Amino acid sequence: MAMLLMFFPPSRKIIAFPTFLVSLAVSVLGYTPSARADYKLGTGDVIELSIAGASELTARVSVDLDGSVNVPIIGNFPARGLSLDVLRANLQSEFMKRQIPIRAPDGRTSLTSVAPEDVAVRIAEYRPVYLHGDIARAGEVPYRPGMSIRQAIAHAGGFDVARLRMSNPYVDTVEYQAQGTTLAQELAVEIERIKQLQAQLQRPSGAEAEASTQPMGSASNEANILAERLRMQQQDFTKQLHYILASAAFASSRAAVLTEQKSKEEEGSKADIEDFERSRSLFEKGTVSTQRVSDARRAMLLSSTRALQTAVEATRAQRESEEATRSSQQLQDQNRIRLLTELQDAMSRRTRITAQLSAAQQKLAIAGAMKSVWTQGPDAIVITLYRRDESGVENKIDANESMGLLPGDVVEVAIKVPAL
Repeated sequence: MAMLLMFFPPSRKIIAFPTFLVSLAVSVLGYTPSARADYKLGTGDVIELSIAGASELTARVSVDLDGSVNVPIIGNFPARGLSLDVLRANLQSEFMKRQIPIRAPDGRTSLTSVAPEDVAVRIAEYRPVYLHGDIARAGEVPYRPGMSIRQAIAHAGGFDVARLRMSNPYVDTVEYQAQGTTLAQELAVEIERIKQLQAQLQRPSGAEAEASTQPMGSASNEANILAERLRMQQQDFTKQLHYILASAAFASSRAAVLTEQKSKEEEGSKADIEDFERSRSLFEKGTVSTQRVSDARRAMLLSSTRALQTAVEATRAQRESEEATRSSQQLQDQNRIRLLTELQDAMSRRTRITAQLSAAQQKLAIAGAMKSVWTQGPDAIVITLYRRDESGVENKIDANESMGLLPGDVVEVAIKVPAL
């Protein structure tokens, strides 16, 4: 905004605001007359023109790309690069050459010359300033006379510290340290689990598992408990295997004894059959009694029955031995499958925990970097001002938040984040 001088037309006499009001307006705007006089109009500035007694000619016009403003009656008029005072003087001079239609109170219109003091010109809107970089709402910011970079940044929502304030880096550091400690312990447990499982897979079947020799401590308690649990599982497997193998050995031994007994009883049964045949032949010749034949026949049947029973028992014992052997092999296969499955799961968990631990360490590093940004304060913010001079050359200026802005300035804000 700039100082506006208003003129009222009834008697075409200049009626200016009292001096103290003008001074008050200037002080409130914070825009000194010298600063106003030094300001050069540019493309995008909006000029308000008014002529005393000709309200219909009041207009707001913007400085076009060609640097001109479209003034009523006059048409395109050069403005870019001129101060407001120079533009006003030029317009006053131009209007003095012309007569404009003035509507009288009775409704009649007449052509009237324009006095210089009848022409009022002010800047209605300044070119915006532009903010980009680490700003909450980058883009245009309406310019106000006396605006500083700090005020423009505040108008744009402040610094874009979303990277830094997603969470408190001091709290994050503690959290990520705790995560890292927990994950490191879990990783140690999985490594111990893998080592124990691989050792059990390499150990001969039925061999006793060795007790963990790791020292007990807060960091290794869980690993020791795991090793003890795996050792007890292996001991239980070994006991079951030994029991099944003992059962197989007993059944095999019993089958061998019964087989030998069956062989002997088959020989005895054969001898009893021969004795029976011989007794029956002698009975037919009348040399032996009926009782002798009956006893031979009874002995033959008894030995045959006993031989048959022994053969059945030997077959059953052999089948039990084979089943026990098959059960022992099945138990060993199941134990190996269990160990391989647990080893595969442990390796998968180790991979996952390793990735999580790496992520936690990276987050911890980022949180540490964010802490350093927080502690840097203003030194972490770099502000660069780009401003064009009267010749149109853009100058790069190292700025700070207290520096004043001019319309059309471009402000680049960067928050320094230390390299990880």
